[in-house]
Amino acid sequence: MKKIYLLAIPVLLATACSQPEKVAAPAISASPEYPYKIEKPDQWQTDTSHANTLTALKFLKALETNDNTTAKACVADTMVFNYDGGTFKGAFGDWMAQMAEGMGDMKDIKMSIKDWQAVTDKDRNEQFVTVWYTQCWKDSKGKADSLSYTDHMQFKGGRIAQIDEFSRHFTMPSH
Repeated sequence: MKKIYLLAIPVLLATACSQPEKVAAPAISASPEYPYKIEKPDQWQTDTSHANTLTALKFLKALETNDNTTAKACVADTMVFNYDGGTFKGAFGDWMAQMAEGMGDMKDIKMSIKDWQAVTDKDRNEQFVTVWYTQCWKDSKGKADSLSYTDHMQFKGGRIAQIDEFSRHFTMPSH
């Protein structure tokens, strides 16, 4: 019986110490074959300077708190604002007047920032910050409402020159 155990020990050790077969990793293509081609592939990189992101977030906070002085300092002298339903091109004061008309009786405006991404091209000639957020408010009768926004902001000289804004309306849950 001892002989069987003595013979089994080397077999068990050899089995326990043997390396499992290595499975070859799947080959990764350096450049996948996309169904569409673009003019300048891979030209974007994350902007790690944080300056444009800070300006974008200060701008949104200024709009939320109705601080027109700070908001104006964040935008270029002439700005373009593309939104669902139209385009504005002009000075900040004219844009704010148009916004005031559209906002009507909105009160208690609050923004909840969900995420942001700042990118720049490799030459740092084109810089963008995209911010995803939800804006909630109440009307004059106290009814709550909200929109989910994606603001894609283009920067020129450290200031917002263009905003492409996309929105989605939520139905507010009843409390």
